[in-house]
Amino acid sequence: MKTVKIVGVLLCMCLMLLVLIRVEAQNNPQIQGIWVGDMRVSEKLSLKMAFEVKLTSDNSLAATMNSIDQGAFDIPVDSVLIENDQLSFCISSLNCIYRGRIVEGNLIEGNLTQKGAKPCELNMTKVNAMPGRKPKRPQEPRKPYPYQEENITYANAEADVTIAGTLTKPKTGGPFPAVLLVTGSGPNDRDQHIFGHKVFLVLADYLTREGFAVLRVDDRGVGQSTGNFSTASVIDLASDVIAGINYLKGRKDIIHNQVGLIGHSLGGEIAPLAAAQMQEVDFLVLMAASGISLEEGMYEQCEAIYSGMGISSQGIELNRRILKSCLDVVRIEKDNGRAKTRIAETLSRFNREVSQLSKEERKKLELSLPLDPKEYYAFLSSAMRVDLFHNPQTALEKLKCPVLAINGSSDLQVLSNNLEIIEEAIRRGGNTDCTIKLFPEKNHLFQNCKTGALSEYYEIEETMAPEVQVYLSNWLKGIISKEK
Repeated sequence: MKTVKIVGVLLCMCLMLLVLIRVEAQNNPQIQGIWVGDMRVSEKLSLKMAFEVKLTSDNSLAATMNSIDQGAFDIPVDSVLIENDQLSFCISSLNCIYRGRIVEGNLIEGNLTQKGAKPCELNMTKVNAMPGRKPKRPQEPRKPYPYQEENITYANAEADVTIAGTLTKPKTGGPFPAVLLVTGSGPNDRDQHIFGHKVFLVLADYLTREGFAVLRVDDRGVGQSTGNFSTASVIDLASDVIAGINYLKGRKDIIHNQVGLIGHSLGGEIAPLAAAQMQEVDFLVLMAASGISLEEGMYEQCEAIYSGMGISSQGIELNRRILKSCLDVVRIEKDNGRAKTRIAETLSRFNREVSQLSKEERKKLELSLPLDPKEYYAFLSSAMRVDLFHNPQTALEKLKCPVLAINGSSDLQVLSNNLEIIEEAIRRGGNTDCTIKLFPEKNHLFQNCKTGALSEYYEIEETMAPEVQVYLSNWLKGIISKEK
């Protein structure tokens, strides 16, 4: 869908939780307070953002970033620097920085920039209260936890990358069976912060209370992990997962023949890639994983989501033809310069049909008039060229360990028919230890939902349905009991 190619990185950027580092800064009363503005991501999309700056007890400045439209609040800023009328809010872990100029006591003009991306204009005014409401998240655990928590790092030597994460385990007993959580698409932190939900924090908390050691990590180039996420394909990310499995099996507090993976969304494609390369993966859970290529998944996803938005079949079909024509260029033309030219030529042939759509439909489909080739250039990166056309079934056919694949009947991002495709591929490879489970009225995050629309994710207070957590835990315990 279009969010992948237009604003995927920036949207994910606004959803991540970082560790707040308090730093010394000038005591500037003028900057203290709440600053709000609309960030221009593209001509068709803006996001309401806010920074809140406070004076700490040690007379330094600390700030948090808030993506109001996405329901992501209290994202810590690493440093606040002020010199005369110039200021910067730095989020170094995301390669992200806001630079602005204090024009008046209640106006800042500036840009938010992520490394490698075009600056997004963000002018802000001072307000008395934070707009929007901070969502209730009753499943998020609060410290002190009734289990041990350890911040760890390990190396993927081949990629010259260091992965950082959090390992949780029961307070007493051991050694423990262990799971490594594998995040979905986009640069994710260890908690997999999605639309105001800390999905992996909630899942890790539940499974740790159930007796498992759980490792959740920052993607390469995110949080405290090193490397460059933007250049990493699913194959590269699978090598990070392999390093994580080796790390867990090297610990004395982990049972070495009871270490497995839980992958969510695209993580459900990355995890089998890792498991297919090493026999040391003892079990595998695929949550809302796709059994088809990203290209085919995008077509399915667009049709499901746009149908729910009331877009005509003609509009959906036109959008598919436009997208497929551009991806055909990406598949065939290996030279990026020539590919850009061919994409522009291809899109120009659709402008007349696009003009016949209503303005409302064009807006919902995110189709500019004339069509803008630059919106499709993200597909030309080396990582996307791999990810788009990679066939997940190749790895699924090689799996030898027990596999659980689950999905929600209301998932509009990865349709539930993928369960059958996944099961067929696993059994085709000779693995009969495969369990398939469809949860009624659950969305892509496995929340209880009404429609499955992405707009519901934030509004639903529940992060993950308890029945899904219980089922996961019981399946894992059943596998562990067989391996003893």
